[in-house]
Amino acid sequence: CCRRKSFLWHVEWLFYNTNVIEVDTRLPDQTPLRNAVTKYISTEESLDTFNPKLHEFSNESQLLFYLKNEVTPANITEYFKLNGGTGLRENLRGKTVIEFPRVIIVRPKDAATFESNLSTPCNDVRTRCSDGLQN
Repeated sequence: CCRRKSFLWHVEWLFYNTNVIEVDTRLPDQTPLRNAVTKYISTEESLDTFNPKLHEFSNESQLLFYLKNEVTPANITEYFKLNGGTGLRENLRGKTVIEFPRVIIVRPKDAATFESNLSTPCNDVRTRCSDGLQN
């Protein structure tokens, strides 16, 4: 009957350990993240958008997606781990985004840098922790 409305995002995709940044200017908020980046890493998706510098990313069965937590002190770097199987609507819920999301795509072998600096929802100053430990 009715078509569900979708928000279109401007997104920067930062491919970790490369100097490559790809940009989507009208990404529907329900497009799964892994589907959104396939056009940049796979020749099967599109030769127009495929970037040969990202070929190593196409060999990975499971890419990881991170977003920098924007509400931490300047001397602290924390990341939110995003779910590659869901879109920005779900992944950004409850998170602060300044201007537009800059999603970092990481191969599993490089994930330790991000996993050791994960932010929990309680680290976002706008979110209250149910355990009452956050001020």
